Amino acid sequence: MRELEIEIISREYIKPESPTPNDFKTFKISLLDQLLPHLYVVPLVYFFKNDGKSDISKRRELLKQSLSKTLVHFYPLAGKVKDNLHVDCNDDGMYYVEARVNAQLSDFLGHPQQELIHGLLPFHPSSTELFTKTYVAMVQVNIFECGGIAIGIYSSHKVMDGQSTVTFMNAWAATASGSSEEIHPSFISSSIFHPNPKLPNATSILIPPPQSEQSKSATRRFVFDASALNVLKNNANCAESNVTNPSRVTAAMGLIWQCAIATSQARFGFRKPSILTFVVNLRSRNSPPLPPYSMGNIFWVTYAKCLVNSDLKLPSMVRRVRNGIDKLDNSFLEDIKGKDGSLVNVMKHLKELEEVHTGNLDTEYLSLSSICNGGIYNADFGWGKPIWTCIGSAGIDALGLPNLVVFMDTRSGDGIEAWVTLKENDMAIFEKIPELLNFATLDPSPLEISLSA
Repeated sequence: MRELEIEIISREYIKPESPTPNDFKTFKISLLDQLLPHLYVVPLVYFFKNDGKSDISKRRELLKQSLSKTLVHFYPLAGKVKDNLHVDCNDDGMYYVEARVNAQLSDFLGHPQQELIHGLLPFHPSSTELFTKTYVAMVQVNIFECGGIAIGIYSSHKVMDGQSTVTFMNAWAATASGSSEEIHPSFISSSIFHPNPKLPNATSILIPPPQSEQSKSATRRFVFDASALNVLKNNANCAESNVTNPSRVTAAMGLIWQCAIATSQARFGFRKPSILTFVVNLRSRNSPPLPPYSMGNIFWVTYAKCLVNSDLKLPSMVRRVRNGIDKLDNSFLEDIKGKDGSLVNVMKHLKELEEVHTGNLDTEYLSLSSICNGGIYNADFGWGKPIWTCIGSAGIDALGLPNLVVFMDTRSGDGIEAWVTLKENDMAIFEKIPELLNFATLDPSPLEISLSA
């Protein structure tokens, strides 16, 4: 493939088709939103083949028109982050960029390079200009020579989590395709997790671990297909360890964590204590469950510990993960909901997380987030579902989390694509661990994943 060039065609703002009512002009974010920074940390890029049924000019216009219609219901996304408590729903519009890529989509996806993927976003993930923006969301539509399209989206973590971004993309796609499926967002989070102006602005649930050294990071993709995950789940199933019917996600989490510990031991010659921190979606854990299209940051961070003498067998690793999830039970949720005393309880739980992250340079830390089971491949704009969806900022550490794993579904819906970022010297060991490569393929072409996983 010749040297890639991405030429900006246009920059504009797409406004909602009808104005936002005055009563909705100021959007209150929730207490959980207050705990997240205004950063564009996990942008997504969706890749679509040219179906050959419509010319590119019609598809470009369809994307704009359908976005305008979608923003009527997702009105905060057409506004700007005002402060730690509010979004100004001023209908200024979503920042929208169109670009032309001098390549065939098939060539680009044959061996996608992280730095080239960065260019498919409205701003480079490491650009200083990006950090000055207050948009809730931004989009770049990239048109390849073959007529294929890549849509890159940024969303502010102050207002939206990964599931919220997926919900918006699916709603936009459903509007564009004229689908009978209606995706109506729910903005009730602030009425459940009440915002509190007394919460210090710097308070965050994303607590970076202590680092004894600064070094370059490397990101690799490890793809688990359904058959490998079924074997992995069976291996993790152990009544003696109190693990029965583990999910594909918890089984893969156990293996990745196990291999991270093996990496550390190989590097230093001895085992260190290890802590896995990971995100848990609270939508289905609430009682009653929140609507599936609930918008906002509706998650909490929990953790699991593995001490130097702890059993490293897969069932034990999965049991620790499950125990971490089980901490976020109904009692926990009631603790952080409501107006009375919720701030005190939230600060108590944050203090627990802070104590886990601080004070011990001899402990190895791994952070993990998953957007599996969220419908990331359901976005069909009328020319087919995406052939690949990926993280747009791989290799860029905006949160101070040097060891980070993000799980995504594969196109088939029953596989897992694990984006693993580690320090370069750790990755050199991690990516060669036989126990990992027995189940996962390292950096396959997305075109191969689409066919097999």
